[in-house]
Amino acid sequence: PQGVSITGVTGPGDLPNEQVILVNDSDTPYSLQGWQLQRVGGPAYTFRSDVPLFPGGSIRIHTGAGTDTSIDLYWGLTE
Repeated sequence: PQGVSITGVTGPGDLPNEQVILVNDSDTPYSLQGWQLQRVGGPAYTFRSDVPLFPGGSIRIHTGAGTDTSIDLYWGLTE
């Protein structure tokens, strides 16, 4: 949707530090249920059903393993 964008990718190629940052610059909250984050030809990360992205909010999707919080989600990839 309009207003939700990838604003950064940090640590590309460095699994423990690699992350994608999504920001909601709109005035509308979005549920990311069913959304996918995918590089062309690469694996897809599918957002679970309870991931809200509120106006002005951001979420970081980490490539490696970790424990999910309300703003940090972990893909769990090993490479």
